[in-house]
Amino acid sequence: MFKICALNESSSEAESDTEQTQVETKEAQEAHLLDLYNKALQQLVKEDKTGAKTNLLEITSSSLFQSGEGSEQIQKTLRYNVHKNLGECFMEECDYQKAEDHFFEASQIDRTDVTLWFQLASASVKLGNLHNMRGALEEGLNCSPNHWPCLENLIAVSFKLTDNFGCLCYCAMALERDPSNQKAIEFKSKVYMEMPFMQEYMKDEDFVPIPVERETYYYLPPEPPIRPMLEAPLESLTLEGLGQFLLAVYDKAEGELIINLVNNAKVLEDHHTRIKEREEARIKVSVQNLVEEMMDIVE
Repeated sequence: MFKICALNESSSEAESDTEQTQVETKEAQEAHLLDLYNKALQQLVKEDKTGAKTNLLEITSSSLFQSGEGSEQIQKTLRYNVHKNLGECFMEECDYQKAEDHFFEASQIDRTDVTLWFQLASASVKLGNLHNMRGALEEGLNCSPNHWPCLENLIAVSFKLTDNFGCLCYCAMALERDPSNQKAIEFKSKVYMEMPFMQEYMKDEDFVPIPVERETYYYLPPEPPIRPMLEAPLESLTLEGLGQFLLAVYDKAEGELIINLVNNAKVLEDHHTRIKEREEARIKVSVQNLVEEMMDIVE
């Protein structure tokens, strides 16, 4: 007996089977990624940073992780923790650029973790990215207004970036929370000592700056490269010989080389050496000729 069904019914069954297979495949992939992450966590507990980093990098290279598909657990929770833990692994290896990149990726997923922002600031300061550091610290302070490490480092980095008004504002925030905060008092004093008009502008005449060392800035230019000295053969110690020598030097010098020094000592040494060699050659020829003449006489 033949079974006859509509074409659209067959197509629907096939599509349903395909969708079911895709769901099962994604579930298997997600389970594998979670398994890798759990292994990485166990390795981190055992201080095996290298093994943990290998498993975490394998997660980031998976197609499911890169595609942005999958469950919320994979695309948010797992992605956040993988990037954060990779940042910590790279910090341990002093690879601050990769650490900064992974901390930043994590911060784009969850912006509420003050510890993450402080870690990002720590990586940025190692790279000399002071503006990135200040941005991360400001985000951290927004997450936790009473986070002292963020606030105190904002005081210092604002002063370093010559943002004196910002520095004074962060000092005011710190002193509002703790009137005896030494760091805020010191940096506030530095700003007022270098720019006394700021104290009047901030309407802070009652504050008495404490003696602090002035901030000094200096820059030593790099040592210039050693310029090669100019040389040419000097045929004779005469005005004509000197002229020929200078022309030979000029022909060899190109561009800025023309301002280089002439190696006078080497030129004179070579000249005397050539004179000596010529004299010795002349004497040798004369002696040889004399010997030949004596041999002719004897014969």
